[in-house]
Amino acid sequence: MSRIAERFLAVAVGLFGVAIVSAIGDPLTNGLVGYWPMDGNATDVSSYGNHGAVSGAVTYTAGMVGQAGYFDSPGTNYVTVAHQAQYMLTNDWAIGFWFKSASTNGGTGKRILQKAWPLANVSNEWEIMWGNGGPIFMGFYQQIEALGGVASQIEEWNHYAWVYEDGTNRLTEYINGVAVTNMTPTPDYADLKSTIPLLFMHDRAGSQWDATGWLDEVRIYGRAITSNEVMELATSSISVSTNWIVVADLSIARRYLAVAPLDNGNILICGGNTNTGGNGWVATCEIFDPVTL
Repeated sequence: MSRIAERFLAVAVGLFGVAIVSAIGDPLTNGLVGYWPMDGNATDVSSYGNHGAVSGAVTYTAGMVGQAGYFDSPGTNYVTVAHQAQYMLTNDWAIGFWFKSASTNGGTGKRILQKAWPLANVSNEWEIMWGNGGPIFMGFYQQIEALGGVASQIEEWNHYAWVYEDGTNRLTEYINGVAVTNMTPTPDYADLKSTIPLLFMHDRAGSQWDATGWLDEVRIYGRAITSNEVMELATSSISVSTNWIVVADLSIARRYLAVAPLDNGNILICGGNTNTGGNGWVATCEIFDPVTL
């Protein structure tokens, strides 16, 4: 049995085995201040319409949702997004994207997103980078403070998100919808007040620190999205049909096992306990390739 991917989905299953996957179809536009799907261009489809300027010959291939931008020429292929007032985030905020690296050598840090002059120690500038072994860090510049860094399979598609809650001064890092770190930044470092342009897949300090690979579904929010919303973003690429089969309906014990075919030919298998008086359940799900089962 070969498991090709793993996702944790919030799945609501009715009394008659009818399933609704909450991860599908919600555009999550509330509080969205920038959204670049990378579907053949660097267009910002949020209400602000702050489109990115593409440098070099960025190509577009199949991504996790529609297409993704492929950046394979450091120093040449990148995107520049002009600064606008909505990116001055001094309270709650969230940033998320899909990323797949074309290299496993992170060196001292390959920049994915950057709104900073590296090593200049300018207050409240920031960047997101990855290093050897697959950890992705969010760096704040006032004094240099890198937060996060949980290893991941960087050469595979992963969804990364950071959510900051100003009231509690907590920064949570998510990988594929699961919280992996919960950090306390130095007070005021996490106010994102950089006024310089935002770069995708480029480092102002030199092309040797440019990330190479695929970038998809870049989002910036002017609010702290919830953990369930992070999960929705991390599972939005999974297309599920409505043909759910409840394999084991142990309603007396309040346990269920359900199977659903995915539109790409794979199978989603979920199991869990009811949590709403028998009207729904939260499950752990796995995706399997039926050819190798």
